[in-house]
Amino acid sequence: RLYSYPVHSCDAPKTPHGTQSPACVCSRRQVCYGGAGNVTYANAQALGRVQWEIVLELAKGVSSAEEAAAQLDVAQAERLLAERLEPLQKELQVDLATVSHAA
Repeated sequence: RLYSYPVHSCDAPKTPHGTQSPACVCSRRQVCYGGAGNVTYANAQALGRVQWEIVLELAKGVSSAEEAAAQLDVAQAERLLAERLEPLQKELQVDLATVSHAA
């Protein structure tokens, strides 16, 4: 069984009603965990943080969502995944091949 929870990890200010400000991009992220493959909540959260750091770095070279496909540096994306995400995934012994979204 897979679970999905929103993740909040930034210091964006709260609104007067105590909810997270629209400036917070963390509230738009999800961490999925569960099932086989050592996809624990802690591991999913750790991997999700690294993935988000990679997304933010790649987004620096993109001027708009419409231009993302044309402007994304695929070689840089592959390098960042290989350098940052894959070593952590191996260290945590996470096997994503075991994850299934089937009901």
